[in-house]
Amino acid sequence: MRGTWIRTLARGLKAALTIFIVAVFSLLAAELIARNFFGLETLEYRRPYHPIFVSGDYHYLVPNDRLPFVPGGAVALGYRERTMGFFTESDKPSHTATRFADYLFAHNRSRYRADEVDRISCTQKDAILVHVLGGSVAQGFTTFDSAHTWHARLEGTLRQRLQRDDVYMFNAAMGAFISLQERLAYHLAVAPRRANLVLIINGYNDVALPANSGVFPGDPFQLGMRFSQLLTDGFWWWAAQHSAIAHTLLQNAFNDDIVRFRARLEKDDALFALYADAVAENYI
Repeated sequence: MRGTWIRTLARGLKAALTIFIVAVFSLLAAELIARNFFGLETLEYRRPYHPIFVSGDYHYLVPNDRLPFVPGGAVALGYRERTMGFFTESDKPSHTATRFADYLFAHNRSRYRADEVDRISCTQKDAILVHVLGGSVAQGFTTFDSAHTWHARLEGTLRQRLQRDDVYMFNAAMGAFISLQERLAYHLAVAPRRANLVLIINGYNDVALPANSGVFPGDPFQLGMRFSQLLTDGFWWWAAQHSAIAHTLLQNAFNDDIVRFRARLEKDDALFALYADAVAENYI
């Protein structure tokens, strides 16, 4: 009797193990097919998490494990990876109030880094200093060459017409920024420095990005995703980083939610009016 029970149990374990092995190999095969034949990709975060601005600059084709080392990433902010997180080096304390925002001057369309802005501001007391804030248009994404951005051209034009070589256009704009992030950028990057004029060029992001990401007008478009990453068990986000199939399922679920949200805006006039008022209120 006991021998029969043991044989039955052994057959059951063997069958379970066989099913498990077949399932694992089937998943691996499906994953390989998804990547090599359908071109699906795993999740890669193109914008590093930023503790103040929610997200950093856009870094295309940078693996997830390299994002801490990009401008505006954890290492650039003075933190080093330890077993349970990123921590500061206590023997190198920061003495600047602008540290969290200095990466705004480090994008590839900016012609003056934060240290250059500080040097010019301190040494050229009579210079005309203009700071630019905003989204991708303000950043100068219509060109790949920083010398041909609109703010570079405007700086040259002002110098020519005013007959002065001490007119400077400092660009601290960031692609995809909305009004809340620009307000933070003003207080963290511009207010501690000398500025004769501040240009804020935006509007489209506040109108369109919330409707395309399901957040309140004025909120960074990545905010809902950050909530999901930090306040759930994170299984789907982990799976999406390691599986192209899981990433596609997660992306499709996100797209479905956004389509429903936009459909409500398009069909519900009262909701659309509230949405428009909320966008306008950010500027009023």
